[in-house]
This record gives sequence, C-alpha cells and structure tokens, in this order.
Amino acid sequence: MIVGFHIDPDGTFHGLVRAEDALASFDVPGAIFTVAIGINPPGDIVGFYATAPGVFRGFRLSRGAFISLDFPGAAVTEALGISAAGDIVGNYRSADGVFHEFLLSDGAFTSIDFPGAVATGGMLFGVGLNPQGDLVGQYRDAGGRSHGFLLEDGAFTTIDFPAPGVIATVATAINPRGDIVGRYRDAAGKDRGYLLER
Repeated sequence: MIVGFHIDPDGTFHGLVRAEDALASFDVPGAIFTVAIGINPPGDIVGFYATAPGVFRGFRLSRGAFISLDFPGAAVTEALGISAAGDIVGNYRSADGVFHEFLLSDGAFTSIDFPGAVATGGMLFGVGLNPQGDLVGQYRDAGGRSHGFLLEDGAFTTIDFPAPGVIATVATAINPRGDIVGRYRDAAGKDRGYLLER
C-alpha cells in the first residue's frame, strides 16, 4: 500500500491510498483539506487535516475510523509517521510559535527537542521511526542552519551531509537496520537525497 495526497482542480488537498493497483481518495470528515503522509504494515494511515485555514490537526485512520491527534496545548499538530506497533511521530507548533517533534506511544505524547536547538522539526519536515524506537528528524541551530539528527537509546547525534558548502541537512526516515535517508541542500541551493548506511 502507498499513501499520499492529490490536489483537485479547485486546489483542495485530498488523502490518497493505493492498494491492489487501485487508487482511492479520502477526506477526514468535516475537513477542508486532508494530507496522508505515513502508513504502517497493518495499514494504519497518518497525516494531517484542516477544519479552517491555519488550523491543522493530526489524524490516524485505522480500520475505517478516523482519530484526531492533537499535541496538548499545540497550535498545529502533524502526524507524519507510524510504526508497525502503532507509535506515531510528527511535528507540532506550540503556542509561542516554536516547532517541536513528538512521539505518541501507548496514548502518551512526548516532546522531542534537540538540546540547544532554536526549533526541532517544522511544517512538513519529515520525522522517521524504526521498530527499535530510533527516531530521526531535523533541528535548527541559533544561526538558522538546519541539521539532521538521530535519537537512539536516549542520546542525540547530529547528522550533517559531509560535503563542502552544504547549507542544510534533514533526516526523514530510518529502517530496522538503522540506515537513514534524507535530503541536503548544496552550496548552489539544490536539494539532493542521501543514504547514510550504519
């Protein structure tokens, strides 16, 4: 199964799922747009939707039922990934306008903040989680530069693509072996993908 979104001629976003060579569009009930981002092996889908301009909420679609996801006190919540066990990762924006990443596990939200960062995550910045619970994402330092990171066994590690003039690095996914993929922006401002084998 593959998930994503499409945009209709009116400019409205709709969730999209492909299963058994068939495409199906879907919307969270009452939403003015729906974006699907992640899916796990059992077929649970996560993403985010809006009920009004600028009002973003995460969702989980499981066995045909939508569940809204809101980080407590957040102005914006985006669910961006889900593990086979049902743990969900994403981004949220707190009331002060700062972005953070989160983990939702066993019904409890945990804020993920890289130590000393100005912001962790950001609107539509990917967050990845593997079955071992290792998490990857991105943070912004005080100078405004973006870096990828790995959170493994409670310890943070910075990920910067090793090339001269790299402007930014983002980590978006991690597999069960611990290999990480993401993107970086080179000195010419061009975005490129990378694979970090571990």
